Amino acid sequence: PDLTMEHAIHTGLGYEWKPDRLWSLDSEIYYVNRYDLAVFTTDLVENPDGTFKNVNFLSEGRRNSYGIEFLLKREISEHAYGWLSYTFSRSHQRNHPGGDFLPTAFDQPHVLNAVASWKPGRGWELGARFQLASGRPDTPIIGATYDADEGAYVPIRGPTRSVRTPLFTQLDVRAEHDWLFETWSLGLYIDIINVTNKENTEAVQYDYRYRESSPVTSFPILPTLGVKGTW
Repeated sequence: PDLTMEHAIHTGLGYEWKPDRLWSLDSEIYYVNRYDLAVFTTDLVENPDGTFKNVNFLSEGRRNSYGIEFLLKREISEHAYGWLSYTFSRSHQRNHPGGDFLPTAFDQPHVLNAVASWKPGRGWELGARFQLASGRPDTPIIGATYDADEGAYVPIRGPTRSVRTPLFTQLDVRAEHDWLFETWSLGLYIDIINVTNKENTEAVQYDYRYRESSPVTSFPILPTLGVKGTW
């Protein structure tokens, strides 16, 4: 009942450069400061009769994010188009005054995306997309103790979000052929997601004693064949 309003200040500065009709470069630097956020607490307060009650939530959380973004784009033309984007950013959080700032679950310093499409002629179009991103912050499990009351092992965790999952990379490709008729067109295409069959780690799973671990990977190579008609 004692929570206050949450606040945030967003600041940014951007610049766009267009050297000619086909090419453009967008850039932006930003900073976001969020404060007075509702965060969970185990604090207790004393009632007039001497008993205690849970506070549960306090308005003392803080978050901040900052970064710089670039977007290089080649506009759609007769034969080719594409874009390349890169973001460097950091995102941190502190739940209570006096505590340390830690990476948030969304803290990925480096994110790169590239898309390109080429039309060699005779109804063909070839395209590709490449993605690269820093791994997500994670909290390591460094051991376990046995809880006889529960009959199960309880993990012992290391410093909060002190490690990261491996770098994420993925390459997708697409090929399409169109046949043009007087009032409609027919297209045959094939999409291949994760064409290199990269085993990107999404999470880590442990055995019941927390002694052995193995990665939980994203989906493998995934081809899709399709037909489309346009009127």
